[in-house]
Amino acid sequence: MTKPLYTSTQKAKIKEFRHNISVLKRKGLVSKAIDARSIKPSSHYNSVIKNFKPVLEGTATAVKLPKKLREQYKSVGYKSAFEKIIIPHGPNERVIVTHGMPKTTNSSGIVKMDIPVKFINLEQYLRDLKAKNLKKKEDERWGFRFYGFNSRRTYDDFDDMIETLQHYESVLHAIEEKSIEESLEIIEGLTWYKIGNRKLWKAHGEKMQSENNKRKQAERRKKYLEHMSNSPTQQYLRYLERNKEHSRKIYNNMTEIQKEKRKKQMLEYTRKMKAKKNGK
Repeated sequence: MTKPLYTSTQKAKIKEFRHNISVLKRKGLVSKAIDARSIKPSSHYNSVIKNFKPVLEGTATAVKLPKKLREQYKSVGYKSAFEKIIIPHGPNERVIVTHGMPKTTNSSGIVKMDIPVKFINLEQYLRDLKAKNLKKKEDERWGFRFYGFNSRRTYDDFDDMIETLQHYESVLHAIEEKSIEESLEIIEGLTWYKIGNRKLWKAHGEKMQSENNKRKQAERRKKYLEHMSNSPTQQYLRYLERNKEHSRKIYNNMTEIQKEKRKKQMLEYTRKMKAKKNGK
C-alpha cells in the first residue's frame, strides 16, 4: 500500500497557508505571479504571512498611496509591500483614502488621522505636524486622544490644538528635559481626530474612559491575585494540597493503636492552641 504524501494535519496546514497567500495576493501584498492554489509552504512566505498577520486578522488594512506619501509613511516605520502601506486599526474600524490620505473611521463617524511625521525630538515633531497644514470641512472640528482619553475641547484650528497640548505638564517636561524616552511615550499615546459630531465625540470619550477604567481595574485585580497566590498562606495551602494524598496513604497504613495515638496527639495540640489563644 502506497504511503500518503501528506498527513491530514499537514494537508490542513497547507490549505490554511494557501488561503492566507490568496488573501494577501488579493490585497496586493504578494506578487500577482504567485499561484496560490499550488504554492508550497516556505520559510519566506511563512515570514510574509507572519509579517502581515494583522491584515489577515482584520486589525490592519493595506492601502495604495502616491509614491511620495508612501515614502513618508515608510520613513516613520509603517510596514509596506509593493505600492501598499499597512495602516493599523481597531477590529470595528475601517480605513479609507481621501485626497491621497488614509483615514480610519468607525460607526460613530469620528475619523482618526494617520499623519506621517519624522521624529527627532518632541518640539520638532509638533512643529512639523503644524507644517502639514491639514484641512477639514467647515462643519468639522479637531480633537486628540492622549493616553486613551479624549480631549475635553474640540478645536476649529489645528495649530490651536497643538498649542493647548504643548501646555500639558508631561509635554512641557519632555521638551524642557529633551528626553527622547518621554517624548516617544507621548507620541505613542497621541492620536489625532477629525470630528463631525461633538456629542458623539463626548459619548465616545466617555465610553473609552469607561473601557480604560475597566481594563485598569482588571490589571490591578490580576496583580493582586498574582501577589496573593505567592503569599505564605497560599504557598502553605498548596503544600497541604500536594501532601493531602500522601498523608491519607500514611494514615490508612497505620495500625489501630497508631491511629488512636495520633488522635490523642491532635486533641492535645488543639487544647494547647485554644489555651494559648485564651491566654491561659
